[in-house]
Amino acid sequence: MTDSNAATAGPHPAGHGLQSGNLDLPHIRSHRKLTGKTREAFAKKVVAAYRAEGRKVTIREICEKTNRSYGAIHAILSEAGATKGGRRSAAPEPGSP
Repeated sequence: MTDSNAATAGPHPAGHGLQSGNLDLPHIRSHRKLTGKTREAFAKKVVAAYRAEGRKVTIREICEKTNRSYGAIHAILSEAGATKGGRRSAAPEPGSP
């Protein structure tokens, strides 16, 4: 039997060695749907980690750290414009050409 809180916190398992070092991303328990303000806050953290200057964080590393699927993380990054026009590009300003 495992502790139900063990899946929600704790350091990243040793041996996985994220290139970025310590990511400030929450670990989401399996089968939890993120909606509303919770999803918005999670998305901001994911986009910030992905776009961070001087870091080379992959979508797969974010998936591993947050316990979310590749598709879920890619969707969040796409909605924010983080995957359009290059890996590290900023989201275009609304109304810009």
